[in-house]
Amino acid sequence: MALVVVNADDLGLSRGFNRGILIAATNGILTSTSIRVNGAAYREAVEEIVPQIDRLGIGLHLNIVEGHTLRPTHQSVLCDNEGQFSLGIAGLLKRRNDPAVLMEVEAEYRNQIEIALNDVRRLDHLNSHQYTHCIPQLFEIVVKLAAEYKIPFVRLQAEPFYVASDIWRHLRPWYGANILKHVLVTAFARRNRKYAAQSGIRTNDRLIGVLYTGHMCRQTIVEGLRRGSRGAALVELLLHPACILGARDERFLNAQVRNYVIDPARTAELSALTSLELRSYLFEAGYVLTNYAAMAEGRTERYAPELINAAGLFQANPAPSYGRLKTYFILDETPFHQPRYFSRLVQECQDIECCGVAIVKPPHGGVLQEYMLKHWRWVGLRELALLAAKQLLLRIAGILPVFMRGDFDASVKSASRRLRIPYRVVSQVNTPTFLEHLRKLAPDLIVSSNSLIFRDELLRLPTVACINRHSALLPSYGGILPVFRSVQYGEEFTGASVHLMSRGIDEGEVLSRKWLPILQGDTLSRLYRLCFVLSHEATMEAIAKLRRRKPDPVPSDGLTRSYYSYPTEMDWREFRKRGGRSI
Repeated sequence: MALVVVNADDLGLSRGFNRGILIAATNGILTSTSIRVNGAAYREAVEEIVPQIDRLGIGLHLNIVEGHTLRPTHQSVLCDNEGQFSLGIAGLLKRRNDPAVLMEVEAEYRNQIEIALNDVRRLDHLNSHQYTHCIPQLFEIVVKLAAEYKIPFVRLQAEPFYVASDIWRHLRPWYGANILKHVLVTAFARRNRKYAAQSGIRTNDRLIGVLYTGHMCRQTIVEGLRRGSRGAALVELLLHPACILGARDERFLNAQVRNYVIDPARTAELSALTSLELRSYLFEAGYVLTNYAAMAEGRTERYAPELINAAGLFQANPAPSYGRLKTYFILDETPFHQPRYFSRLVQECQDIECCGVAIVKPPHGGVLQEYMLKHWRWVGLRELALLAAKQLLLRIAGILPVFMRGDFDASVKSASRRLRIPYRVVSQVNTPTFLEHLRKLAPDLIVSSNSLIFRDELLRLPTVACINRHSALLPSYGGILPVFRSVQYGEEFTGASVHLMSRGIDEGEVLSRKWLPILQGDTLSRLYRLCFVLSHEATMEAIAKLRRRKPDPVPSDGLTRSYYSYPTEMDWREFRKRGGRSI
């Protein structure tokens, strides 16, 4: 019988992480977390989240590779002139025997520990971002400081190699990167374990969460515990759960952190932690959930099944006024983002029952494609070529066998077939034939993400509403290429909105709006990808409102109505001056 610490790193990294960890603690199996003092939402974590999770163990997530130092001086070999950490794990490995580096590492670690102890007042373990403290010279510093500050445990990255989940997951680029991490931490684990024991500092016996870090799910958790708990008395299970908030006041350390937070993998890990099936498996298999604080005090059975809240925050919403909404989708056919948007909604939205999808495929590729080809000089031949190459690669990936491509779809048609959703390909939606098709289906809701204009007869057809997804902060930037316009005019944000459809284009009441900060180096391709992730969250929120008969519009937040057609040559010049790139 293994004791299991279920830990979530990165408390304080962002408001989304704070919210996700709170939900996983209140409504799931989370028993421990580790806070990052230089995260963008650290103060919120200390003041608002920590008081609500007093049953959790709390550790410190030491970080010397991302963001800014909090030390008064910026003159450090770890940082650039602006105080931004600059070495990275590769640089730390290369200079791990440099006395100047080790002195600065100790000073940085010490400062972060003292900040956390002053604010949180309790730390039961130390670990680090990107596993940097697995480097033996840095591990020795962490062990020394743990003993000095009476912190009982230090994380040991000792994970047995195992293969879990479907084959296709192991063909993704992230898995190759995780293999390299696993090789690195495993190479140092034996030496680090011995050093900690000699120094009187306790460690976990196994860690599950390196091979599939950032992409944990029920399968990887179950198989990891089966392998990792053999001969182990204490196992740490590591996840990174977060909510994708799309809030205007959400701040990120940099674009890389933003992209990491606004990723469906974060909500997938949160779903795993709040899964009743996983919770039942853990207890039936005899695992005892604990945390490092309980272990230090000799309390190993703090988290009995009856103490895990099975109701929690997910039950806080009022009961729906409608049953599941019979929903019909009308979507543009594109290999870039629509297939994923569609498939996630069909599989994850508990408020709808999909009755079909119309795939909009206009002649000759549509007006936007004709515009791009006609004005290739404005767009740029190189960028057009890269977009075409990306589209080709996606289509090639889409014809791979299912065991290789998994849940990836290169088209809405492919997603419809995989999910067994009835579909039809159309070029128009206001024709008598198509309208009669919809009347026979009698949908409650139509979800639109396409370039066609709906006439009154189609808008009145569903019993509840027609809603549309748009990559902009409506009512601003209605019309064509809204993200392009946001970059052209130097906006700090773009985003995604879902609104009730009306006769005016992009003019209906906004049911949900998600904000996306535009950061240095962003391309239209990257911003649109993130906008579609936020579109999923916005659509889920809007549908939940409609199902509960509370389609309250969101406030305008000071946004003014605007509408744009296709960019002129002057618009493209302004876009370039702002550093804009398509891909």
